[in-house]
Amino acid sequence: MKKYFVVWLLICLSARLAMASDVALVEVQTVWARETETFTPDVDAYLAKNISSYVGLFAFVQAMENWAQGYGGLTVAPFPWLELGTGVGLEQGDNPWRFAENLWIGSGPVSFLGIVEHGGSGWWYKALGKYTFDSHFSAGVLAQRFAGVGLYGDFRFKLGQAPLFLWTAPLYEWEAKNLTLLSGAGFSF
Repeated sequence: MKKYFVVWLLICLSARLAMASDVALVEVQTVWARETETFTPDVDAYLAKNISSYVGLFAFVQAMENWAQGYGGLTVAPFPWLELGTGVGLEQGDNPWRFAENLWIGSGPVSFLGIVEHGGSGWWYKALGKYTFDSHFSAGVLAQRFAGVGLYGDFRFKLGQAPLFLWTAPLYEWEAKNLTLLSGAGFSF
């Protein structure tokens, strides 16, 4: 019951922040593991607000069946092609403190996003390098802890006025020596 209250509270706070944000997205994703034939879904939301052309704030929340986290922090963009961020928050668990750092580098159609989380239940990372071909399609390489390393592709489109996106990544997870498929769908507003 406590988990559902925390998730509900995070969603309410996120919705309020989204009204004033520069970037807001909600995503549902799942990892399918071939060896165990299991699906592990989660829901996450990301919000960002620029305070100036160099400084911003962000918030991230994530919930899955037996675990949830939320954190927020500060971003700094010393150049138009570089953004650095750091955040602190809580996760569901015995040691609830969660910390995150992120890096975004982009120029024209090429971009890289790196995220590292630590504290609480342990460390996690995501690294995504991609090339954006046009307003609808990007492809690249993804590495994500507990999901694996492999190719990545996304497709963006509008349904009415709602910007939607679909993405998938067939991966090899070397820690468990397992083939996985990480896929997601979401919308931005």
